[in-house]
Amino acid sequence: MLATGLILGLFFWVHHQKEVQTLDTICFRSPANLSLEKVHSCRALISKEKNLNSRTENVEKFVEQYLDYDFTTNSQRQNWINFSQRSKSTDGNLFFSVELSNLRELNTILKDKNYVTSISNKYKEILESLGSQLVKKWGLEKNTLLYSDYKSYQGIYTDFSKKNISLPDFEKDKSRYFQAANKIFSEFLINQGHIKASDKPQEWFRCGLGFSADEANLSARVSRYLSGFNQIRIYSSPEVQGVLLDALKWQQNFRISLLKSLEGTDLFDQKTDSSLAIPQIEVFEILRKTEDLESIKNALIDAFGQQDPDKISVLKEKVTLPLIRDLKVYKDLVDTFSPSLMMAERNIASLEAADWGGMSADFMGLGALNIHAVAQALASSESVSDAIHNSRSSETRVTIQFQKQLASMNVIVKRYFPHTLHSGDDFVAFGNSPFSLADKKRLLQDLAEETSDSKKRISFIPEGVKKDKRNLIASHGENIEKELRIILKRKINSLKLSKIILGIDMLSPEAGSGSVQVLTGLPKSIRLSITERKIFFESIPLAIEKANFNSDPEQRTYYKNL
Repeated sequence: MLATGLILGLFFWVHHQKEVQTLDTICFRSPANLSLEKVHSCRALISKEKNLNSRTENVEKFVEQYLDYDFTTNSQRQNWINFSQRSKSTDGNLFFSVELSNLRELNTILKDKNYVTSISNKYKEILESLGSQLVKKWGLEKNTLLYSDYKSYQGIYTDFSKKNISLPDFEKDKSRYFQAANKIFSEFLINQGHIKASDKPQEWFRCGLGFSADEANLSARVSRYLSGFNQIRIYSSPEVQGVLLDALKWQQNFRISLLKSLEGTDLFDQKTDSSLAIPQIEVFEILRKTEDLESIKNALIDAFGQQDPDKISVLKEKVTLPLIRDLKVYKDLVDTFSPSLMMAERNIASLEAADWGGMSADFMGLGALNIHAVAQALASSESVSDAIHNSRSSETRVTIQFQKQLASMNVIVKRYFPHTLHSGDDFVAFGNSPFSLADKKRLLQDLAEETSDSKKRISFIPEGVKKDKRNLIASHGENIEKELRIILKRKINSLKLSKIILGIDMLSPEAGSGSVQVLTGLPKSIRLSITERKIFFESIPLAIEKANFNSDPEQRTYYKNL
């Protein structure tokens, strides 16, 4: 019964172009090639609606107030991490975890990470205020350790089992505080005009209890799939245990079935024991970034067909829409066991101090890399406790690998920008003077030569951008890069494209309109043929047009090629 419920829930423009090439870095420029008719019609369509780029003063004040809100210090977070890592589930310490369950969706909808971070911080302010009352009521002031990062709020009640507190009574009381926080948060956002009631903000944050950090995190994660109102879930409950057992069993069944169905394709990684084979990282990346089944099918064929007619023919036969549904369910089942992140140092990757312009970079595929690592762990797990332990070990390996990549990028970028900040997989940099086009090209060239792949979505903003629009314009650039790479994947050899760094140079200080140029960094071993250069030229206007119009009417932009 639980298995059935879980599965159902989870289901549920080319003119003459001018090319400039120096230092093996190409700057693609062409006249604007957007359809004026389409632009005018879209402008007329949304003229009656609120435009994101005229962000209200109310929102600006809200972001200014809450972007940097942080009620835990680096020292407190490190203490929490140290304690949680050495604590065993039998030690009697009670953990809670509150997570923002739709972070990726909010980032996609709002296209303003600072706005999303501020919304999350507002919730934490409410929760912390009510939580302090709960702690005082139960006499736990000296037994509470707290942790907070960009998407979660977590805590430990040390020696809880020695306090002679009834766990069911405490759980009920904490649930009342949690639901009160959700109600206050929801009413605030709706009354202030940040979101609509139909967005159901009372469902955004999920809370779980357990006797380890991972148990609490899993309980919060499982809460998404349980019916009924949003309430705290505890790891030991039959509902949570039932979902986790079913998820472990069904992800294994789906994996084995998918492996058999996709035999003869490259979608599964066969480097290890074939009985433990899991989908390639690129498969998880496509599943995470794309929702429409037909679009997923096309993306998989583009990525793994490698422009080989025989491979494409096999993929068209085997990658059916029912199979894609099964892939999506499998991915969600695996993601159920994804461990929470632990970061002692919390920075806000913001360009607000970039008076002279700067750059932003988003490390692509980190989420897919994490899910791939968890899938690898689950393939050899026979129990939920095995799954928890193996998933945490896999996540630790991925984190160490990412930290090395981040450190390498930081060294390269600091040659050009003295100031760098990062938060999670977001990275920003800026300097004390304007950044020249030549330096942008050299930076991209260095990144292409000295890093192993192109999995960095980079955009540049110019000087003169208003403080509150800097991250917004950078996000627009990242969105253009995303659309351009999607188009190019269908037309250029994937191995070659994976070595090319794309940098979107946002030339206008105004959000939502102005000129854009595309810069590339190519390793010396990579050369673009005349045909491939033509593909780049033809793809850029289309990518900009897609980024302009393939979004909510309130968020459409009017960028154009230089």
